[in-house]
Amino acid sequence: MPTATQNRKAALASDYAPLYAVAGLADAAYTTVRQTVTATITDLRARQVKINSQVSERAGLARTQVEALPAQLKAVPEQLKNLPDVAKAQLDELTKQANATYGDLAGRGKGAVDRTVATAKDAQAKAGSRFAKAADEAVETVTEQVDDAGAKVADATARARKATGSARTTAARKAGGAATAAKRTAKRA
Repeated sequence: MPTATQNRKAALASDYAPLYAVAGLADAAYTTVRQTVTATITDLRARQVKINSQVSERAGLARTQVEALPAQLKAVPEQLKNLPDVAKAQLDELTKQANATYGDLAGRGKGAVDRTVATAKDAQAKAGSRFAKAADEAVETVTEQVDDAGAKVADATARARKATGSARTTAARKAGGAATAAKRTAKRA
């Protein structure tokens, strides 16, 4: 079975890379949703316990943040000056992550497609062998029936020959007897 790295390289080199990426995305989404649901249920139970104890803590934190707000507002103009550089760096990082994710999804999708194709080929081979066995059994049954019919025809032919032979012998005797009688009648006359 190819490794994830081999699948990724093969998928990206294939004409089917977009299809593999979509299949990989679907597989990743399914896995993520399943894990997320399980984790969410566990997390919700734990949060219910924590929320009761954190209410008073958060109220104090909110008060502290409100007091720090004027100082943060004074720093906003400086932060706005650096915003284009920060945004470009983030965009570059996100593009890099998107390309890596695309490759991973394409590799994962290729693996999923390869497994599905192998399963389909295996099912096709099993179906073919069952068909061949059924065909062999049908041929065997028909051969037996033809052999039985041939034996019956041979028996019927033998009986017909025997019956025809006795009829000929009887007819010959009668004809011979009639000829002898005709000769006797001719000698007397």
